[in-house]
Amino acid sequence: MSSTFEERLHGAESRLQAIADAMGAILGVADADGVMLHAPRWEEFTGQTPDQYRGLGWLDALHPDDRLAAAESWQAAIRDAAVGVAEVRVRRRDGTYLWMSGRVVPVFDEAGRVREWLVAVQDIDEAKRAAEQLRASEMRLRRIVDSDMIGIVFWEATGLVADANDAFLEMAGRTREELRAGSLDWRVLVSADRLASHEHALEEIRSRGTSAPIESLLVRPDGRRVPILCAGTTFGVEPLEGVTWVLDLSERKRIEREREELLGLAERARREAETANRAKDEFLAMLGHELRNPLAAVRHALAAARHDDSLRARALAIAERQSEQLTRLIDDLLDVARITHGRIPLREERVGLGHLIERALEATRGLAEGRARGIELSLPAEPVEVMADPARLEQVIVNLLVNALKYTPSDGRIALLAEREGSEAVLRVRDSGIGIAADMLPRVFDLFAQADRSLDRAKSGLGLGLTLVKRIVELHRGRVEVRSPGVGGGSEFCVRLPALAPVVAPEATAPVAGSGRAPLRMLVVEDNPDAAGSLGMLLELKGHRVTTVPDGLAALAAARAERPDVLLVDIGLPGIDGYEVARRIRQDPELGEPLLVALTGYGRDEDRRRALAAGFDQLLVKPVDLGRLDAVLARAAAPS
Repeated sequence: MSSTFEERLHGAESRLQAIADAMGAILGVADADGVMLHAPRWEEFTGQTPDQYRGLGWLDALHPDDRLAAAESWQAAIRDAAVGVAEVRVRRRDGTYLWMSGRVVPVFDEAGRVREWLVAVQDIDEAKRAAEQLRASEMRLRRIVDSDMIGIVFWEATGLVADANDAFLEMAGRTREELRAGSLDWRVLVSADRLASHEHALEEIRSRGTSAPIESLLVRPDGRRVPILCAGTTFGVEPLEGVTWVLDLSERKRIEREREELLGLAERARREAETANRAKDEFLAMLGHELRNPLAAVRHALAAARHDDSLRARALAIAERQSEQLTRLIDDLLDVARITHGRIPLREERVGLGHLIERALEATRGLAEGRARGIELSLPAEPVEVMADPARLEQVIVNLLVNALKYTPSDGRIALLAEREGSEAVLRVRDSGIGIAADMLPRVFDLFAQADRSLDRAKSGLGLGLTLVKRIVELHRGRVEVRSPGVGGGSEFCVRLPALAPVVAPEATAPVAGSGRAPLRMLVVEDNPDAAGSLGMLLELKGHRVTTVPDGLAALAAARAERPDVLLVDIGLPGIDGYEVARRIRQDPELGEPLLVALTGYGRDEDRRRALAAGFDQLLVKPVDLGRLDAVLARAAAPS
């Protein structure tokens, strides 16, 4: 039996070797169940030993991605007793993979049963890769031809456009019907002023086979000119024919224009930023100057009063004026910061423009006194009302008046006019002062912008007034404008706000507190002895009985002992702070309901909300405005 098998195997090997030599293929034999028995060339090609490739071990020599498909094809052939074919990558002895075509053919015995299988593995790597490259090349070409980005034109030397893709027809504004009719000539499609460059490109193609890329213009039937980049090549036939690739440059040209515009904007922004930085530096220098001046005056006045009692009244007057100046400067700085960052909510109500003007005139009376002509006032016959925060809108009018008073000679003319124009309430402040230069007009409301920044200028202030005017007016849904014929020609500021419809009911006026109020028992809680003492003296001068204590625990003890009508409590106290003082007083029923007023150096809305939540009735910002304090105390002095 063994001898017969060996003879058969030897015969099979001889036959396979002869066939392999004739075909240049790797041949093998498998038994009827598909178990590989012998493949003489497989060992030489793959490096596998017979023990490794017999059975299904030959699968290990295939690319991992091809093993499953090869095994399934092999099993299907065995199951169906039919020829099986598969293309797989086989690992060569050196480790590289080559594409091979494997074919298994059944050999039947006299009874029609499969006796064995013949296996042939043919090298198709070169053909496979060439086919793949051809397909990839054809796919790339087809994608380019069908692309909406690149136009393709097939032309003849006579000028006829033989064929073109849709992208080119779209660029040229032409139809496929025109193309089929043979009515498209590239000498007509391109701009006349670019024909010479196309003729030169055609000569390049004749002599070299290709042309260098050139920029040109297509002229559409609607007259629009489309910028393009194109280059051509010949097919190498006579008469001359070729193909040209056309790229639409419209988007690139648009981007280049936008880039130039953006570069211009960036350059302008850079110059503006440099100007703003210079303005900021100058502003900070001026701020130091403006703050030191009143501080120096206060210190000098106090020093003079200490050395000579006869100068006390004059020194106090100087200190009071300069303290007010410092307060105005700091208030302006804080207002600009708050409004710029949107941290000032408006407490709007219906208010008459005339009423606000009267209050503004009263506030600026000191500056206006001594003027030869005073301030000319023109009010409408019928009241004009707006929905506004009275304090903020009064601030607008005051700032405009102060600006006019500062920059108009004492014998000059200042006019304040108010009227209704359609649906708008209009306020105008005109002056015959120094005017505004034309280059300054667009920047007059800008932060840090001032026409005169010299540190020795006669007029004081930070130049924030007009910035505040613009921001506050805009918060009220209005606008402010400025006009001036130039330096020396005076100026006019015009504020426009939405006007309210007139109402029949007369405008209510707030009652003014009388002066004959009963004295109050007052407790001042302040850890700064000078601040506590000076405030206490002022309150005593108004007839009130005042006790001062330096901390929160002392305040609670004094409140229980004296039962004050009013407590003025600093927020930042040692021990327990002012918020806790207010909470404990409100929790003690024996103390009744005294008026609680918080004193703080912060005036933010969150500080006000926190004070009210702790139990305070009011919050006043240091230094305390005595007029406002009087108004607050009127509540405590009013009969219940």
